[in-house]
Amino acid sequence: MECRKRFLVRMLFVMSAALATLFLGYVSSVCAAENAPTNPLYAAYQFDKSGKTIHFASQPLATPEGVIATVMQRDRILQKRLNAKGLKIRFYPFLKGADINEFMRRGEIDITMAGEGPSLSAAATFRIAILALAKQGASSIVARGNLPALDDLKGKRIAYPAGSTANIGLLIALSTVGMDERSVKLVPMEITQLTTALVSGQVDAFSAWEPTPSIALEEHRHLRTVSKFLNTGYLYANGSFLERNSFAAEEVLASYVRAVRWLRESDHNLTLAAKWSIQTADTFLGKASGRRVATVKRITMQDLLRFGDPVLTVGDFAQNGYLSRTFQFLQSRGMIDAAVSWETVQKSLSNVPMKKILAAPRQYQLNLFSYEAK
Repeated sequence: MECRKRFLVRMLFVMSAALATLFLGYVSSVCAAENAPTNPLYAAYQFDKSGKTIHFASQPLATPEGVIATVMQRDRILQKRLNAKGLKIRFYPFLKGADINEFMRRGEIDITMAGEGPSLSAAATFRIAILALAKQGASSIVARGNLPALDDLKGKRIAYPAGSTANIGLLIALSTVGMDERSVKLVPMEITQLTTALVSGQVDAFSAWEPTPSIALEEHRHLRTVSKFLNTGYLYANGSFLERNSFAAEEVLASYVRAVRWLRESDHNLTLAAKWSIQTADTFLGKASGRRVATVKRITMQDLLRFGDPVLTVGDFAQNGYLSRTFQFLQSRGMIDAAVSWETVQKSLSNVPMKKILAAPRQYQLNLFSYEAK
């Protein structure tokens, strides 16, 4: 209740009461995103304040981000190079990017991978450096077979992870058929709850990133994909971390490139990494996550590995490009401060570290591989 009050006060302060009512449908979504870091899964997290530990936030339930993170976590070369400077790295699993951003805003997370929604939100809210591409794939809206089209979702209950790329993609998809958040019943949920809620009839559809849609469709043949929308992701760092410890940031980035190259080297490597990522997801949840090796492999290849080295495509951040239009849409819905300019996001782009690393493959040991099979 207090979260709702704070939200309404902020909205009424910047716009008329008549216009504010247009945004009331977002109150539950925004409050859910604000409260997300209180999730009990994060309750035991502790962060070293000495500056000697790099805090990396991973998303075990996202593919390919979860696959890449689990490979990097086993990278002996990264560990050795950091240890030589008196540093170490620790990985913290999260459910979604919106949760990660709150920890990063507080200075507790140094670097992460997340979708374009959290990436844009972070760039508009606090200082970050977007360093590399993390994926370029699709998220989906999944519904029961008797609801085959977007138009059929009018008045229906749609679940989504609040503040996520799937949240944003859902709203954009609805807008393409003349609907908005008032045309449906939005039900914020964690990514882990979506499929069960749909199958049980608690909701009529859900919006999610991979591999949740693929798993749901594989396990429940009566479900259908109603809509797909572009879902890009990025590796980004807290701006102060990059300034404070450029060496560590470069080493983490080099480990990322190394992981991509190792995965592309053989099907055996990709299979092993898929198994590792499933183990990590199961451990995080404390139960079987339902992921299949073949599905994880397919999505990882399709959404990341086929592009080669994960270099930023600067053109994606051009004025009036896809990401710029997404940014403007979020501003029109009150999800990003209307006073923030697109140039603020563009200034977050930092492709110099990646260029430096790729120009010196021997120095950064990009083609040497040593991973713990733990």
